[in-house]
Order: sequence, then structure tokens, then C-alpha cells
Amino acid sequence: VTLQLRNAGIIEDFDAIICGDMVEHSKPHPQIYQTACQAIDIKPSEAYAIEDSYNGIRSAYNAGMHPIMVPDLMPSTAEMEEKADVILADLVQVITYLEGHNEE
Repeated sequence: VTLQLRNAGIIEDFDAIICGDMVEHSKPHPQIYQTACQAIDIKPSEAYAIEDSYNGIRSAYNAGMHPIMVPDLMPSTAEMEEKADVILADLVQVITYLEGHNEE
């Protein structure tokens, strides 16, 4: 992950990077999101998670975060609609969504 972020020229935009090999339990367990929130000193209830997978949405939801689903290979399901704050078509819509919530 760090290599990809570095190659994209955006690694400096991240305050912390938490990967699956840094936690004991994998998604849908909330540990990776809990660890990430602790690393940047933010309450999960104040954080958003952008996910494209069912287990990612489950993990963020179980951590008490605000999950945003952007379906990719797997379509939205009733469970995802229940657990995600919102389901958006693409990352451009995520930016617009988050900008709107930042103004509140």
C-alpha cells in the first residue's frame, strides 16, 4: 500500500497508514478501523470509511464509523443499504457528499 501511495504521489496526504498485516483480526472485524482511528486520535463516530466491499462496510459499521459504499465488483445489497450511511456511484460523488457534510 505504501508503495502505491508513494507512486501516486499522495503518501504525504496520510497521517497514518494501517494495513491488514498490522492487526490480529481481519474485516469484517472492526479492529483495523479502530486501530486507524486511534492512530489519528479521532473517535470512530466522527470518521468516514469509504469501501467497495461487503466486509469493509461491515467492518466500518461495527467500528461505529460512517461507512460510505462505492460499489465496484459487487453491487449493493439490502444489508449494505442498512449498514452504509450512503451508497454512491463513484469517488467524485464521495467528494461532493463529504463537502456537504463538512459544511454542517
